[in-house]
Amino acid sequence: MPTCLEVAVCTVKAPDTFRELQQQTHKTICTFPGFICGIALRGLDNQYASADLILWESEDTAKAAAQAIQNDKRFADFMHNIESVRHFAHYLGASAETLNHLAESPIIEIAAYEVASNVAQLRPQIYAALKGIEGVSPQIAGVRIDHPSSLLDLVGWNNKTIHDNAPRLLMERHPEVKPFFSSIEKRDIFELFEVAR
Repeated sequence: MPTCLEVAVCTVKAPDTFRELQQQTHKTICTFPGFICGIALRGLDNQYASADLILWESEDTAKAAAQAIQNDKRFADFMHNIESVRHFAHYLGASAETLNHLAESPIIEIAAYEVASNVAQLRPQIYAALKGIEGVSPQIAGVRIDHPSSLLDLVGWNNKTIHDNAPRLLMERHPEVKPFFSSIEKRDIFELFEVAR
Protein backbone atom coordinates (compact mmCIF):
# COMPACT_ATOMS: atom_id res chain seq x y z
CA MET A 1 0.00 0.00 0.00
CA PRO A 2 1.49 3.39 -0.99
CA THR A 3 2.26 6.10 1.53
CA CYS A 4 -0.08 9.08 1.74
CA LEU A 5 1.05 12.69 2.05
CA GLU A 6 -1.35 15.00 3.84
CA VAL A 7 -1.06 18.66 2.87
CA ALA A 8 -2.86 21.25 4.98
CA VAL A 9 -2.54 24.98 4.32
CA CYS A 10 -4.39 27.43 6.53
CA THR A 11 -4.68 31.02 7.66
CA VAL A 12 -4.15 31.48 11.39
CA LYS A 13 -5.52 34.05 13.82
CA ALA A 14 -2.42 34.73 15.93
CA PRO A 15 0.88 33.71 14.25
CA ASP A 16 3.08 34.06 17.35
CA THR A 17 0.80 31.87 19.45
CA PHE A 18 0.18 29.42 16.63
CA ARG A 19 3.85 28.56 16.13
CA GLU A 20 4.11 26.95 19.55
CA LEU A 21 0.75 25.21 19.12
CA GLN A 22 1.90 23.87 15.75
CA GLN A 23 5.07 22.41 17.27
CA GLN A 24 3.07 20.80 20.09
CA THR A 25 0.63 19.37 17.57
CA HIS A 26 3.44 17.76 15.57
CA LYS A 27 4.85 16.17 18.72
CA THR A 28 1.45 14.66 19.45
CA ILE A 29 0.69 13.59 15.87
CA CYS A 30 3.91 11.59 15.70
CA THR A 31 2.42 9.22 18.29
CA PHE A 32 -0.54 8.37 16.04
CA PRO A 33 -0.69 4.97 14.29
CA GLY A 34 0.65 5.16 10.75
CA PHE A 35 2.65 8.38 11.21
CA ILE A 36 5.96 8.36 9.32
CA CYS A 37 7.28 11.94 9.38
CA GLY A 38 6.17 15.54 9.00
CA ILE A 39 7.18 19.15 8.44
CA ALA A 40 5.64 22.22 10.06
CA LEU A 41 5.79 25.32 7.85
CA ARG A 42 5.03 29.02 8.21
CA GLY A 43 4.44 31.54 5.45
CA LEU A 44 7.53 33.26 4.09
CA ASP A 45 5.84 36.49 3.03
CA ASN A 46 2.56 36.08 4.86
CA GLN A 47 2.96 35.57 8.62
CA TYR A 48 -0.68 34.44 8.85
CA ALA A 49 -0.07 31.51 6.48
CA SER A 50 0.78 28.11 7.90
CA ALA A 51 1.15 24.63 6.44
CA ASP A 52 1.69 21.07 7.59
CA LEU A 53 3.08 18.22 5.52
CA ILE A 54 2.46 14.84 7.16
CA LEU A 55 3.43 11.50 5.63
CA TRP A 56 1.25 8.54 6.64
CA GLU A 57 1.62 4.83 5.96
CA SER A 58 -1.64 4.79 4.01
CA GLU A 59 -4.70 6.80 3.08
CA ASP A 60 -6.66 4.94 5.75
CA THR A 61 -4.28 5.93 8.57
CA ALA A 62 -4.27 9.54 7.31
CA LYS A 63 -8.05 9.75 7.33
CA ALA A 64 -8.31 8.05 10.71
CA ALA A 65 -5.86 10.57 12.17
CA ALA A 66 -7.72 13.52 10.65
CA GLN A 67 -10.95 12.27 12.20
CA ALA A 68 -9.31 11.64 15.58
CA ILE A 69 -7.82 15.14 15.69
CA GLN A 70 -11.29 16.68 15.34
CA ASN A 71 -12.39 15.04 18.59
CA ASP A 72 -9.16 15.12 20.59
CA LYS A 73 -9.00 17.84 23.24
CA ARG A 74 -5.21 18.01 22.89
CA PHE A 75 -5.75 19.76 19.54
CA ALA A 76 -8.49 22.16 20.68
CA ASP A 77 -6.27 25.25 20.98
CA PHE A 78 -4.56 24.46 17.67
CA MET A 79 -7.89 24.10 15.86
CA HIS A 80 -9.33 27.21 17.53
CA ASN A 81 -6.40 29.31 16.26
CA ILE A 82 -7.12 28.41 12.62
CA GLU A 83 -9.00 31.19 10.84
CA SER A 84 -9.62 29.19 7.67
CA VAL A 85 -8.40 26.07 5.87
CA ARG A 86 -7.23 27.03 2.38
CA HIS A 87 -6.22 23.58 1.20
CA PHE A 88 -6.50 20.09 2.67
CA ALA A 89 -5.81 17.02 0.54
CA HIS A 90 -4.01 13.69 0.37
CA TYR A 91 -1.45 12.85 -2.29
CA LEU A 92 0.53 9.94 -3.66
CA GLY A 93 4.17 10.37 -4.66
CA ALA A 94 6.02 11.17 -1.43
CA SER A 95 8.45 9.15 0.68
CA ALA A 96 10.19 9.68 4.00
CA GLU A 97 13.44 10.20 2.11
CA THR A 98 12.07 12.94 -0.17
CA LEU A 99 10.19 14.70 2.64
CA ASN A 100 13.22 14.71 4.95
CA HIS A 101 15.42 15.97 2.13
CA LEU A 102 12.89 18.73 1.41
CA ALA A 103 13.02 19.82 5.07
CA GLU A 104 16.71 20.67 4.62
CA SER A 105 15.83 23.54 2.26
CA PRO A 106 15.49 27.04 3.76
CA ILE A 107 12.39 27.70 1.63
CA ILE A 108 9.73 25.26 0.46
CA GLU A 109 7.27 25.99 -2.31
CA ILE A 110 3.87 24.33 -2.20
CA ALA A 111 2.15 24.27 -5.58
CA ALA A 112 -1.24 22.54 -5.79
CA TYR A 113 -2.97 22.92 -9.13
CA GLU A 114 -4.66 21.34 -12.12
CA VAL A 115 -3.18 21.25 -15.60
CA ALA A 116 -4.56 20.25 -18.99
CA SER A 117 -4.14 16.52 -19.53
CA ASN A 118 -2.46 16.95 -22.91
CA VAL A 119 0.59 18.65 -21.33
CA ALA A 120 0.85 16.69 -18.06
CA GLN A 121 3.57 14.52 -19.62
CA LEU A 122 5.88 17.56 -19.60
CA ARG A 123 6.12 17.48 -15.82
CA PRO A 124 9.18 15.15 -15.62
CA GLN A 125 11.00 17.47 -18.05
CA ILE A 126 10.27 20.43 -15.78
CA TYR A 127 11.70 18.58 -12.79
CA ALA A 128 14.80 17.70 -14.78
CA ALA A 129 15.13 21.32 -15.93
CA LEU A 130 14.76 22.65 -12.37
CA LYS A 131 17.59 20.40 -11.22
CA GLY A 132 19.80 22.29 -13.65
CA ILE A 133 19.26 25.56 -11.77
CA GLU A 134 21.62 26.06 -8.85
CA GLY A 135 19.85 26.44 -5.51
CA VAL A 136 16.72 24.50 -6.54
CA SER A 137 15.76 21.09 -5.16
CA PRO A 138 12.52 19.67 -6.61
CA GLN A 139 11.52 16.80 -4.36
CA ILE A 140 7.92 15.64 -4.61
CA ALA A 141 5.67 15.35 -7.65
CA GLY A 142 2.38 14.30 -6.11
CA VAL A 143 -1.00 13.29 -7.49
CA ARG A 144 -4.13 13.86 -5.44
CA ILE A 145 -5.63 10.54 -4.35
CA ASP A 146 -9.27 11.48 -4.85
CA HIS A 147 -8.71 13.72 -7.90
CA PRO A 148 -5.93 12.44 -10.22
CA SER A 149 -5.93 15.57 -12.37
CA SER A 150 -4.90 17.63 -9.32
CA LEU A 151 -1.14 17.80 -8.94
CA LEU A 152 1.24 18.78 -6.15
CA ASP A 153 4.81 20.03 -6.48
CA LEU A 154 6.98 20.49 -3.40
CA VAL A 155 10.21 22.26 -4.30
CA GLY A 156 13.07 23.39 -2.08
CA TRP A 157 14.75 26.74 -2.74
CA ASN A 158 17.94 28.21 -1.30
CA ASN A 159 16.46 31.72 -1.32
CA LYS A 160 13.60 33.80 -2.69
CA THR A 161 15.73 35.44 -5.40
CA ILE A 162 16.48 32.07 -6.97
CA HIS A 163 12.76 31.27 -6.90
CA ASP A 164 11.83 34.60 -8.49
CA ASN A 165 14.40 34.17 -11.28
CA ALA A 166 13.60 30.52 -12.02
CA PRO A 167 10.65 31.03 -14.43
CA ARG A 168 12.73 33.25 -16.70
CA LEU A 169 15.64 30.82 -16.65
CA LEU A 170 13.36 27.88 -17.37
CA MET A 171 11.76 29.61 -20.34
CA GLU A 172 15.13 30.69 -21.73
CA ARG A 173 16.74 27.25 -21.38
CA HIS A 174 13.72 25.02 -21.97
CA PRO A 175 11.05 26.79 -24.05
CA GLU A 176 9.48 23.40 -24.79
CA VAL A 177 7.94 23.33 -21.28
CA LYS A 178 6.10 26.65 -21.68
CA PRO A 179 2.78 24.96 -22.66
CA PHE A 180 2.69 23.24 -19.25
CA PHE A 181 2.61 26.53 -17.37
CA SER A 182 0.28 28.30 -19.77
CA SER A 183 -2.27 25.49 -19.50
CA ILE A 184 -2.63 25.49 -15.70
CA GLU A 185 -6.39 25.49 -15.26
CA LYS A 186 -6.75 25.89 -11.51
CA ARG A 187 -4.33 27.18 -8.89
CA ASP A 188 -5.17 26.10 -5.35
CA ILE A 189 -1.85 27.03 -3.74
CA PHE A 190 1.32 28.60 -5.16
CA GLU A 191 3.17 29.82 -2.13
CA LEU A 192 6.52 29.92 -0.37
CA PHE A 193 7.03 28.70 3.20
CA GLU A 194 9.89 28.24 5.61
CA VAL A 195 10.37 25.38 8.01
CA ALA A 196 9.08 26.22 11.49
CA ARG A 197 12.04 25.08 13.56
